Amino acid sequence: MSRPYDRSRRRFIKSSGILMGSAALSPLLLREGTAAPGIITLDANRPQLEQGIQIGDVSCNQAMIWSRSDRPARMFVEYDTHPGFKNPTRVRGPHALETTDYTARLDLIDLPCDREIHVRVSFQDLSNDRLISEPVHGSFVTAPRGRRDLRFTWSGDTAG
Repeated sequence: MSRPYDRSRRRFIKSSGILMGSAALSPLLLREGTAAPGIITLDANRPQLEQGIQIGDVSCNQAMIWSRSDRPARMFVEYDTHPGFKNPTRVRGPHALETTDYTARLDLIDLPCDREIHVRVSFQDLSNDRLISEPVHGSFVTAPRGRRDLRFTWSGDTAG
C-alpha cells in the first residue's frame, strides 16, 4: 500500500515532466507566422492617402488609378470583381516622389468588360518597407464591349 506522501510526490514528478516538455516544445510552436509582429507602428508613422483615390479614363478593359501619398512611397493596387477580394490581382505601381508631388498613377489593363471592379490602393514607405499605409477602397464599372442605350438623368432646380 502506498503512503499519501508517495502519491503527491508522483503527481509532482509527472506534472513537472509535462511542464519541462512543454517548455522544450515552445520554440517550435512559436514560429514566425504564429507569433505577434515584432514591431507595431503608430498610424502616424505609416504613409497616408489624405486625398483618397481617383479613378478615370475607364474603357472596356482598362482604367487609370491615381492617388497621392504624404511622403516618398511605392503605390500598390489590388483589384478584383468580387467586393470581398476573393481572388485579387496585385499590381506594383510607380514611386510617388517629391518631383510628382508624391502622386502616382497606374493604368490597369486587361480588365473584364461591363463588370464592376473593386480596387484597394496602398503605399509602401521607401525608407522602411515595413511601413505600409492603410488601404483605401474604391470601385467602378468598365464600359460594355458593344454599343447600347445610355440615359442621363438628374433632379433638382434647373431654373435657378
